[in-house]
Amino acid sequence: GVLSFRYTEPMTWWMSMAKDVPRTLSAALQVRDQLIQDGRPQQRQMAVVSRLAAMHDETGQPALLFRDTPWANGAVWSLNPNPWLGAASRPDAASAEASAASTPSVTNAATIYWNPQIRDRLYGPAARGHLDGEYLDSLEGYVTAELNFRREHFRTTTVPLTFSSETKQLALFKGLAVYEFTRWLAQDVHRMGGLMFANGVPYRLSYLCPSLDVLGTETDWLEDGKYHPASLATMDLWRTMSGAKPYLLLMNTDYDQFTPDR
Repeated sequence: GVLSFRYTEPMTWWMSMAKDVPRTLSAALQVRDQLIQDGRPQQRQMAVVSRLAAMHDETGQPALLFRDTPWANGAVWSLNPNPWLGAASRPDAASAEASAASTPSVTNAATIYWNPQIRDRLYGPAARGHLDGEYLDSLEGYVTAELNFRREHFRTTTVPLTFSSETKQLALFKGLAVYEFTRWLAQDVHRMGGLMFANGVPYRLSYLCPSLDVLGTETDWLEDGKYHPASLATMDLWRTMSGAKPYLLLMNTDYDQFTPDR
């Protein structure tokens, strides 16, 4: 009775860097290029994808953050998960609604995670186990850049452009790019009877909800040693936008203090 989902974080690449490497853009680019040459297969794939899919800031440089976390210490790349990125032309309305089978065979930040070969391997008759669907983590992109100013990305987008309220430069909003990816993936997963599960939604991007079957968030209801649940307004938002769908709370806290009485 326990459902199983495959994990994907579609908007980021957490690139580990040695502790003695400076946390600068130039150093991060050197590490990325070195991984293309001699990294492990998955590292090499993501490094190559970052060249195509990296979001750019207003100066035309890749949008990076530097973070030291339990799962990676280094640079966090913001990636555009548009499944048509790198294709020869922008898809028309019909193909934008089509399945992954009709997506151009370009390896980008979407197709590296989902393509006909991956689908058949995980869900086809020769699959090694049973999966109930796809799980998308950090779906609202908590460590990703808000705006993507990389102009070559505009050509194949299927969502509207916006602009910086400060500089008036044209840009893509990350929320619409992740909507583009989520809708595309959900069409394929739902077509084969699978479920879509996402973490960290909705806080701002309520328009992701129609593509999802299970919603939820990581949360910590312990603040300075005191029981502190989410506000009623926040929980009303989650419940309302989920409709009849389940909304799951993953308590991410200090369980030495968050004892059974809480």
